[in-house]
Amino acid sequence: MERKYLPSLSCLAFAVGLFLPVFIHAQDPADVPRDPSDWSAFVNGGDNPVMRDTFRMQTFRQLPEDNWPYELPDEATIIVNSDEPKLKGHYGSHSLKIPIKTRVDFAHFDLGIYQNAIIIPHFTCMYFPDDGILWAKTFRTNKADEAAIFTQSDVKDNLKELSFRSLTVSEMYPGISFFGTTESMQTSQSYYYIDSLYAYGDIPRYSLFTGQGGWNDTIRWSHLPTARRRSALIQGEATIDRPESADRILIGDGGLNLTARGSLKANNITLLSRTDGGAYLRSAGELDLGGQLTIEHTLPEKGKWYFFSLPFDLYLSGIDSDWTLGDSETTGTGDYLYLAEYDGDNRSLTQSATGNWRILDHPGSDALLIEKHKGYLIAIDEGATALTIRFSSKANGIPADFAQSERLTISLPVSNDGENDGWLLCGNPYPAPLPLKAIADNPDIDNRVYLYNNGNYQAYQIGSDQAIPAMSAFFVKAKQATTLESDLTATNGADLRSLIPVEGMTKALAEPQVPNSTTGLDAPALQTGIQVNGRQLAIHIPGQKVEIQLFNLSGQLRLQRSLSDGIGSIPLTLPEGIYLVKAYTDHKTYHLKIRIQD
Repeated sequence: MERKYLPSLSCLAFAVGLFLPVFIHAQDPADVPRDPSDWSAFVNGGDNPVMRDTFRMQTFRQLPEDNWPYELPDEATIIVNSDEPKLKGHYGSHSLKIPIKTRVDFAHFDLGIYQNAIIIPHFTCMYFPDDGILWAKTFRTNKADEAAIFTQSDVKDNLKELSFRSLTVSEMYPGISFFGTTESMQTSQSYYYIDSLYAYGDIPRYSLFTGQGGWNDTIRWSHLPTARRRSALIQGEATIDRPESADRILIGDGGLNLTARGSLKANNITLLSRTDGGAYLRSAGELDLGGQLTIEHTLPEKGKWYFFSLPFDLYLSGIDSDWTLGDSETTGTGDYLYLAEYDGDNRSLTQSATGNWRILDHPGSDALLIEKHKGYLIAIDEGATALTIRFSSKANGIPADFAQSERLTISLPVSNDGENDGWLLCGNPYPAPLPLKAIADNPDIDNRVYLYNNGNYQAYQIGSDQAIPAMSAFFVKAKQATTLESDLTATNGADLRSLIPVEGMTKALAEPQVPNSTTGLDAPALQTGIQVNGRQLAIHIPGQKVEIQLFNLSGQLRLQRSLSDGIGSIPLTLPEGIYLVKAYTDHKTYHLKIRIQD
């Protein structure tokens, strides 16, 4: 094999200029469709921007991002750069120090769908003999090239020190090795140093995850697993069980699960939420969110009140700028949203179960509007032009242990157990369904939660197999001041069939009462008129033609039926698993996530 010196090898370009070992950012985010059923076409089409991605790196600092394996010879060591003052121009804090005659190999990798890949090492040499040469060896299929990247002539004015320099290796090489040569026997102080090594390539920015599996299951992604400054679209159920990173994550008809061993570093996460389900985020690990958590919440209808909450404190500036917060003084129609809170103290003082809802006033400044742990009613004006509202947290306002365990302090004006005492509207503090098994037993409350459904309030036993939907709210009745505690990490999540439905209310705002009975294991019929009974999909939307579509988590249409009068039962002969149901009428579209199991 012929060795070549740098000037004669065109594929190696020596760059003495400034090279900063940072991630290369994409251009501004693309306008991603808000209907997850359109995501497959988006990621595979021309609107998915191509970006420069750092897909392999090694800084010798044991960072989570250091994903380029290498073989460390016995003679080589990892040093702290500040311990060797003669090293100049290094990046970071550590370097790999290698004797001149020792070879270090960085692992080969599959370029996959990456295009225009380059490798950039940052290196220097110290006390090389006069005939000393440092070589870089690169590899392609059935071919290897070697090039001299340092000789003694590179040391100007005979100084025995040299600043770090970078080298660009192009033509999509999948690996690289370094070694030095010399005939001299005086090499005890002759070393070369590498403080970082990066591989870049072009790849579509957005990758779509479908089905169920781990974050690194390549088969689940349209364009390889998302990492670093790339962005993810989740239309399935993804699990993270080790450190991962991304720029932007959008979760549609599916969810993201962080195990106790998992961690996620991201800039922004968006959940596409609906009153009947939609996206969720469950975490038992560590979440490092540098930007915002955004909830894009879609209401079924205009002009109705729906129970609502958020898993973070919301300030006025966190509401979508397309919407205006209305209050009791608002006149006219348009893109107004309204919020109402429940005054349980007033009910206790007046001993009246009517007139205790309060429309929130416009605060007039960027004040705290929605409190985490607190429940509300939300409605949009009948003259609004949309059904979806975007709510965003403060930047860098999500803690690392977000969505794990929560504690709500309940204070009461008096300690009494009368029918009108102790009522409190609580919010689901998690961006995921809250299983009633995750709420701790508490003798100071009546061990029930109350949710509005089928035109009235239903009581559900704490500890039963039900789950409160994400972004929803529920009543509790306390006997005295206490705390309501929950731990989402202690449960595996409720069966999707047990998700308690939440119904909208008209202008006559109902208030909860102490019931004669409590719902235990069996959930009431869904207000949408769609539910699963074993392997039957029951439809009850009388008087309307209904088109039914059933999709798997990969977005594939698996079943389609039509009911002329809106009433019927459809056999479910598909394999066990989770499916998405869409039911279309002339006036409304219903969404439901179901689990088929024997």
